[in-house]
Amino acid sequence: MAMLMEYMQMFRRLNVNRRQGEAAPHKAVMMLAVMEEVCRGNIGRVVPICDSMEQAFIREWKRYVGHHPLFNPIFATPFFHLDYEPFWHLIKSPEYEEHKEYSSMGALRRSFLGASIDLALYEYMLDPNSALMLKRVLIEKYLPSSRTFLSIAAEDEIPYGFRSSSDASALDLLSTLAV
Repeated sequence: MAMLMEYMQMFRRLNVNRRQGEAAPHKAVMMLAVMEEVCRGNIGRVVPICDSMEQAFIREWKRYVGHHPLFNPIFATPFFHLDYEPFWHLIKSPEYEEHKEYSSMGALRRSFLGASIDLALYEYMLDPNSALMLKRVLIEKYLPSSRTFLSIAAEDEIPYGFRSSSDASALDLLSTLAV
């Protein structure tokens, strides 16, 4: 079972596409959407390929990326390419068709049922302090042009990704940790 610090390191080393020297934010945004949906209780260890998950991805894209001159919020691409990361495992459908690229929801849905994430990572996503540390890595590493992590978390009445405001003490902990 991988430790939290190992997952943080995996998040820091995501294999991302680059355009004009800039890291594509897609995988980071997908993981932020997954973490938020896990925290809300909308999904478990299996990440479905469905409209509500796509909407969560778009919501997080708007939150962290907004309009970007180089990148567009395409759900299928990071969902498929996260399979190259050690914690994300695509679940093939009985109608699986191998393609080099899955850039449409239709092609993705025909070939895959969803993806599973490591049990340990899922458990860290359920823990508010651990989830906050994972989110911070993604935001600071792949979304540096977005507002700062702490300003995003602090603007919500209940801090982003938390179930109760008492968990806000994790923000104090994170502000003292170097990523």
